[in-house]
Amino acid sequence: MSQRKKTFFIILFFSFIPDAFAGAYFKINTKGVNDNGTTQIYIDQARMKIDVKNRNGFIYDKGTQLITIISDKKREYWQMNKQEIQKTAKKVQVFADKMKKQIAKMSPQHRKMMLEMMSGKVSDPSKSPAKEKKFTLKKIKSGVKVGKWSTTQYASYLDGVKKSDLYFTGWKKLGLKKDPTALAMELSRTLSTLFGNAPAMRKTPQKHAMFNQAENWLKHGIPIKIVNFRNGKVTKTSIVTEVKNSNFSAKTFVPPKGYAKKKNPLHSINKL
Repeated sequence: MSQRKKTFFIILFFSFIPDAFAGAYFKINTKGVNDNGTTQIYIDQARMKIDVKNRNGFIYDKGTQLITIISDKKREYWQMNKQEIQKTAKKVQVFADKMKKQIAKMSPQHRKMMLEMMSGKVSDPSKSPAKEKKFTLKKIKSGVKVGKWSTTQYASYLDGVKKSDLYFTGWKKLGLKKDPTALAMELSRTLSTLFGNAPAMRKTPQKHAMFNQAENWLKHGIPIKIVNFRNGKVTKTSIVTEVKNSNFSAKTFVPPKGYAKKKNPLHSINKL
């Protein structure tokens, strides 16, 4: 076979190899009150891994709808899928609704004791339901430099109270070959749907509002820098320090070797 033919077949061969493992790598440094560390994100067209040093890791597979929670501290992990979370959310909501009816029949003294025991997981039936909180974004300025990237600055508000400054840029400006936000949007929709089906599963109205808004935020681009505020003071700053195109192996999206697989804690709830 001539060299020209060899070259042709090599090009043809590689052109048919699926790029399922081609994706993007992000490194994020965070500094704040009781929250300092490094986060690494590995994302391709169907899977995403978030690795927070010395804390919990997270793997999401769009194809299987499987979510893996990893604890580096305990060297263990557990898994759940979309159907399990939906089932659990419904059961928790049914339980919360029953408890609410029972609490409504109690004396004010017993009602107060029960609500304290429930740690806010069941709202006081004697009071009006909490108003759904809403996040809004306001564009502040274009062309703001963050590291080597040009960004557009936005401010986020929760019911009119400033919560963060966000600096967005486009994935092409980062030099990425593909848009990595599609999978993040998919995960955002999944979480928003799941937790939206069961108000009792929402830890706080603020976090639920964030799930609902994440997809809209990503339409502005990729957040390169996020500065969080509380009572007008900065509590945490996260900055992307490295972005690159990467080819990931299948091992990237599985729990580390030697970590023990634990029983899904949602199973005990589903037996109720």
